[in-house]
Amino acid sequence: TAAAAEVEHAEAAVRAAAERALAAGARRAEAAAAVQAAERARERAAADVAALEQEVARLQEQLAGSQADLEPLREAVMRAEEERGRLEAALQQAETDLRERRRLRLEAQAALAELERDRRTLEQAVQEAAQAAHETALQVAQAQARLDALLARARELYDVDADALERVEPVRDPGAASRLAALRAELNALGAVDRDAVALYEEERARYEESSRDLQDLEAARDHLIEILEALKRRMDALFRDTLQAVRAAFRETFAELFGGGEADLVPVAPGEREEDAGARPDGAGTAAAAGAAAGSDAAGAGEPVAGLVVRARPPGKRTDKLTLLSGGERALTAIALLFALLKVQPAPFCVLDEIDAALDEANVGRFAEFLRQMARRTQFVIITHQKGTMEAADRLFGVTMAERGVSQVVSVTLTDAGEPATA
Repeated sequence: TAAAAEVEHAEAAVRAAAERALAAGARRAEAAAAVQAAERARERAAADVAALEQEVARLQEQLAGSQADLEPLREAVMRAEEERGRLEAALQQAETDLRERRRLRLEAQAALAELERDRRTLEQAVQEAAQAAHETALQVAQAQARLDALLARARELYDVDADALERVEPVRDPGAASRLAALRAELNALGAVDRDAVALYEEERARYEESSRDLQDLEAARDHLIEILEALKRRMDALFRDTLQAVRAAFRETFAELFGGGEADLVPVAPGEREEDAGARPDGAGTAAAAGAAAGSDAAGAGEPVAGLVVRARPPGKRTDKLTLLSGGERALTAIALLFALLKVQPAPFCVLDEIDAALDEANVGRFAEFLRQMARRTQFVIITHQKGTMEAADRLFGVTMAERGVSQVVSVTLTDAGEPATA
């Protein structure tokens, strides 16, 4: 019926409305869940933003601290660069002074040789002038003798002297021609007479006196140069002996530090003295008292030349001081002690050592490495080595590796304290 149909239609509408209500409730639940999820996402984003802001602030503080720490390092680098420039300038000045001294010495030697050649030339010229003057004097004497003989003959034959002969007037006598011919024959018989002999003699005498003055000047210059050379030689000898004494003292000290005791010395060898005799003298490393007064007790004392040096070394526990009787490692460590002694006396800004510790055992390598660290305060060392102890004492290591066949690669490692690598 119509009422039943309306009831069904109403029930259908109610069911549809219920379904729409359920769908709307589900959508509202979903919307609420989405809002909650969005709220949680917003909270997480806000937390992340706050964390990022804190991280940015922290990084900015670290950056400011790093810049503050970097400024002293920059100043230290600038000071190191200035010091290096000063040392390089000092080294260049020292090399320039050394070259200038060598050049002056060579010039002095060349000037002395030139003066010596001039002196020999002048001596030869003086001898030739003296010989010419002697010959001229002989000729003048012979002419004077012939003139005196003619005057004597004139006095004897004609009873006239030289003044009378000058006052004689020409005679108009027919027999004068024959007498004149006779006189000319006699003059021809006397031989030729050089009328310029006196002038030549005076000229040669003036040349001789001038050559004598030049010779005196050259001899004075030679004596002055010899005095300069002797002064230079004395100065070089004094510098050598002062340096030798300083090296000897440093050698004794360095040897005792590297060997943990013992005695060593450098003994000068006098000219003509055998090295065995010099090594056997009791003024070297054999006695401590003689070592302390070695400056005045050497065979090659002050003012005497030194022909060579003998190295004497006696490690602790050894009774001999001859290098030939020491082991290879002891000889190598003795040579290292002498090298470090030279660097103590005359420090060098840079030094390269190639396998200098190859013959040392582990204990001596440790002493060598410790002493090397002390020397590195004044000298920068570059060492080529295979000893681990020496590598541990280095501040920076460089090596060559072959990661791939046929491809070499240089690897560097900077070491901090206790040998821990800082950067590689």
